[in-house]
Amino acid sequence: MTTNTQLTPANVTHVGQKVTVCYYTDRRVFQIVKVSPSGKQITLRECLQTLDREASALTFTPGGFAAHVSGTQVWKVESDLNGYVMKANFSTKLNKFKTDGNTVINGSHPHYDYNF
Repeated sequence: MTTNTQLTPANVTHVGQKVTVCYYTDRRVFQIVKVSPSGKQITLRECLQTLDREASALTFTPGGFAAHVSGTQVWKVESDLNGYVMKANFSTKLNKFKTDGNTVINGSHPHYDYNF
């Protein structure tokens, strides 16, 4: 089943397209800087991501490791020419791009898990 965020060679539309690498509980935004001729390998460069603390209105409550955090995170995402570069490969078996075991999804969806 394909969702609107699933990244496949068919919806890698252009260099500069923003994608998100999903780590265990966090998500980081990258930009596609190169696509292989087959479309099954993409080179990614990490974007600069800044949490807009005023717009986010996060609430911190004592507990857990440091605190429990609730609210919606609002991020400013910009290209970073000096960002970390890595490659992601398309798995036909899983029908998705993976990099170092992490799934790559379409679009900009940054998230930091303060509760972990």
